[in-house]
Amino acid sequence: MDIILLILDKIEIMNFLALFKKPDLIAAHRGDRSQKAENTLAALVSSIGKCDFIEVDVQLTKDLVPVIIHDDTLARTSNISEIKRFEERKPWRVCDFTEEELQSLDFGSWFDHEYEPLLALEKALLFAKEHQLYLNVEIKEMSRAFEDETVVQIITDMIKKTQTEHLVLLSSFYHPYLPLCKKHAHTIPTAALQKYKHPDDLIDYLHALQVDAYHPAERITKQKIVSDLRKVGFFVSVFAVNDIKRQKELFDWGVSAVFTDFLETEVETRPLRYKFIADCHLGKLAKYLRIMGFDTLFFPHIEDDKLIMIANEEKRIILTRDRELSQRKNAPVLFLEPTDTKEQLKTLIDYYHLKEHPAPFSRCIVCNSPLQVIEKKKIIDRIPEKVKKYFNYFEYCPACDRVYWKGDHYRHMMKFLEQVLKEV
Repeated sequence: MDIILLILDKIEIMNFLALFKKPDLIAAHRGDRSQKAENTLAALVSSIGKCDFIEVDVQLTKDLVPVIIHDDTLARTSNISEIKRFEERKPWRVCDFTEEELQSLDFGSWFDHEYEPLLALEKALLFAKEHQLYLNVEIKEMSRAFEDETVVQIITDMIKKTQTEHLVLLSSFYHPYLPLCKKHAHTIPTAALQKYKHPDDLIDYLHALQVDAYHPAERITKQKIVSDLRKVGFFVSVFAVNDIKRQKELFDWGVSAVFTDFLETEVETRPLRYKFIADCHLGKLAKYLRIMGFDTLFFPHIEDDKLIMIANEEKRIILTRDRELSQRKNAPVLFLEPTDTKEQLKTLIDYYHLKEHPAPFSRCIVCNSPLQVIEKKKIIDRIPEKVKKYFNYFEYCPACDRVYWKGDHYRHMMKFLEQVLKEV
């Protein structure tokens, strides 16, 4: 009996769940994705020493090889749109391509002009094993392409093959996978992901799934939910939380871990990773992107070659309604089909997954320069009497000297942005 207990104690120490017993854990969401292309080996390498564990996404190829990629199509995070032989295979679903075909693509240049190959799950697991890294492997829903049992068995078999059961936690938004994970690999911890609404009778529901943890979105996470779950033994991790103060609040509630897109420094001091340059048709869109905090250049009159040159030199994404410009391959370009500004903004937010990353009113909406806080007394002679009476917080643009405060115009723009984000 003593020998059996000793072995069980050792397993617990090495298991992913032992990590959850430590406080205030930071998880790298798709690796160090603010610095390297998400879900690539480079993003994993860049995460080392900056977080407690790394979250990656797994799907199956047509020939049933588990690979690391988030989207169910290849359009956003690869160069497939530039490959002539794949033109007729839209919408370029991951499950419609073999591993060999995917290995011919570039999964890095869309982000920082640096080539990155496809990352297979096996390679990610062996890398984690070599460096003793914990991995949260999220199984993306593939129920329309493959049988649930097939998906889970292939993934768990790969974990067993690489002998990394002790380093892995399996999670999914598609909850039917989770009991199957326990069936095929009962020692690997599991977690239920939830984005929009908590299931009814949450605790009983999680017990039925046989999971060890619950991973809700930040916007639906409430203190009582966390407290109730922790009391009955479930670990709680929240995604994606990029604000340092909010992270601290969640940790104070008893949250075990937060998933973040930014590692190393406080979010307030980090520039948002995406930078844009809008063509002459998209001035209003550029204004709203600046309102959201995104570094966005706009020139009412500029030649296409000049626009491309700036985009390449400053690593910006070109936004255009010019179909001819969108087809040029010497710079990152997004063609925006809608003519309505609101629809353009929704398309852009959805395409680049910008919903969780706005830093509203941190840039000048006229010249794009970062705003700075300024004391009221220093601009007291420049503001209307009514503003002097009711407002005490001000920012100004050091480039064009404009002064900003949160008056009616601010509230109207915030209402517009909130509506846009709600509809995405």
